[in-house]
Amino acid sequence: MKPRHANVLKEMGCTVELDVFRRTLAEVKAQLFPDMTDEELCYTRDQASDYCAEVKKRVEAPKLTRVFILRSLVGLRKHRKRRSGQASTRPVGSPHAVNPDRVNFHLPVADLKAASPGDGPLT
Repeated sequence: MKPRHANVLKEMGCTVELDVFRRTLAEVKAQLFPDMTDEELCYTRDQASDYCAEVKKRVEAPKLTRVFILRSLVGLRKHRKRRSGQASTRPVGSPHAVNPDRVNFHLPVADLKAASPGDGPLT
């Protein structure tokens, strides 16, 4: 079983509450790197290092690891979705989210040839 974030924070010498830590993650990201997604930030070397250094400074916990901070940043989005009760629009078995307004259905070529222009829209 994974240790809880609050317990890991305490073990690493961070005295702030979990909500304050999460808020700090979001604030630092918004202030320093507003044009990057959390994933993009995690994939960089220098920007991720600067981000982690600023988080450590603000929460006064120099022992926090880079991996823990960046995983927590990515986890913010998941945490927000879970708390808001937002359901995923991803079909079971699909690795990609689906935008219902942009779904394209493709008919077999035989069905397209059978339809004439005067028949109206295909359904």
